[in-house]
Amino acid sequence: KYYAAHRDQFNYPQGAQLADILVSTQKHPPEEAEKRAEAALAELKNGAKWADVVAKYSDDAQTSANGGDLGFFKKGTLAPQLSAAIEKVDVGETTGVLKTQYGYMILKVKQRRQQGLAPFDDVEQRVDEILYNQQMQPALRNYLTTLRKQSYITIAPGYTDTGAAKGGGLEFAKDAEE
Repeated sequence: KYYAAHRDQFNYPQGAQLADILVSTQKHPPEEAEKRAEAALAELKNGAKWADVVAKYSDDAQTSANGGDLGFFKKGTLAPQLSAAIEKVDVGETTGVLKTQYGYMILKVKQRRQQGLAPFDDVEQRVDEILYNQQMQPALRNYLTTLRKQSYITIAPGYTDTGAAKGGGLEFAKDAEE
């Protein structure tokens, strides 16, 4: 029901989720960088695991820690050269070695999305999390309020209890002294 009532939250743009191996020409001389990129591509073609090749060859410190994941890119946001290269490969496959301003790059297409409403099966976990949080947050707040009312807390003069339940229920230190 939530999915049907909130379809606008599950509309996605067309694009692809990418991962990369970047061999930097700033860290390596251009000839060496190209050879390293070609060696990485050869290992991939020989069946090496993507994550292992990323860890061994990639100079991109931001993405190499998470398997080279670059995230999702809307169609039309990538450089034309990169966009053309990924259009030619299927999900799970890699491009050849691409020369960029940063060095030599190999891209992997991890996922493709078509524009429009995401199928329920693809967003079911997200819908479950939203519904769980909607029910859990008020219940958790009520539970914590109950615990605070049952506890022995004194507030020193000059301090404000920002976590108190509406209606109080806590003693102030000066009241407790009397």
